[in-house]
Amino acid sequence: MAKRTQSKETGKPRKPKKVGKRKGAGKVLTATDEDFDRRVAAAGGPVLVDLWATWCGPCLALSPVLDELAVEFADRLTVIKVDIDQSPEIADRFRVLTIPRLLLITGTRKQSKVGSLRKAELSKWIRGAISRKPIPGRAV
Repeated sequence: MAKRTQSKETGKPRKPKKVGKRKGAGKVLTATDEDFDRRVAAAGGPVLVDLWATWCGPCLALSPVLDELAVEFADRLTVIKVDIDQSPEIADRFRVLTIPRLLLITGTRKQSKVGSLRKAELSKWIRGAISRKPIPGRAV
């Protein structure tokens, strides 16, 4: 249990600071052409990007798995979904021809998987990628 300290100003006990909490931790975020780069930069670490569409059955089947992975890796990974119909510039940038397409961005390293994969496969892929040291530099 974290130790509480007293505030110098009020003399009342202070709540301990949360350490290691990432923005959007445990939640699947959404991004568009306008805010994609900002969201990836704000993640402050590895990002799993789901490039999907509302009409794609396998994409819809993958969605609950991504929700679970966002919770499982909450302290180490940010999950962002991009609807390629609403954000065609992102789809063009990553040359998306088939969906669902997952991108795992760690530093300047980008890895990609296509298709609806099982949670166990995705967890193994993510663990392997985030355990490596990222290459410093521009992420996207």
